[in-house]
Amino acid sequence: DPTRAPECATMKPSKTGVPSTGQGNEANADALNHLFMELIANAVACNLVGVLTFQFGRGGEHFHFDWLKIPGMRADFHDDIAHKDNGSDATAASVMVEVNKYYAGLVTELGQRLASFPQAEGATALDNSLVVWGNELATGPHGTDGITLAFVGGAAGRLKRTGYMVDVGTQVHQRLGCTIQNLMGVASQSFGWVDNCGPFAGLELA
Repeated sequence: DPTRAPECATMKPSKTGVPSTGQGNEANADALNHLFMELIANAVACNLVGVLTFQFGRGGEHFHFDWLKIPGMRADFHDDIAHKDNGSDATAASVMVEVNKYYAGLVTELGQRLASFPQAEGATALDNSLVVWGNELATGPHGTDGITLAFVGGAAGRLKRTGYMVDVGTQVHQRLGCTIQNLMGVASQSFGWVDNCGPFAGLELA
């Protein structure tokens, strides 16, 4: 494969900084998250996978995030922070910001790792990939309006312009699937049970 990075043949995962107290211990969470970013980037850049999904933490996310040492953090992130992030709890809101900054840093790391792999015609693995980062909810009390999504990468040139924010009003969530289909080269105007939803308005697709 001419796009395969030559260093893939000798790529070995890092083993530094991983506590030895067991995978189920939250003390490992930060180190494992960084290792997963490394693993994902290597797998994508070396053409070992075409599509990959990754979830930060288990469903419901009952992390305590002790490793972040966030002021105001309470016993359980899910019950004591996320569910109280309703616009009226300043402490919950500030903790949510710090946790999402942490996740944004991991997504940034993934993008930087992908960008470090050279591929054909002067492109990088990031240019030829698409990272979609989002959450299943917009607000802690199970709000689903205004879910924020981030697209990182060039999708092999199909995402014509990057580095900007799209906010053109309410759009049905099925447009996410439709947009990804088109970015992967599958011409489509529908996704799921929503016919003719089309891709997201405001994006510039090739």
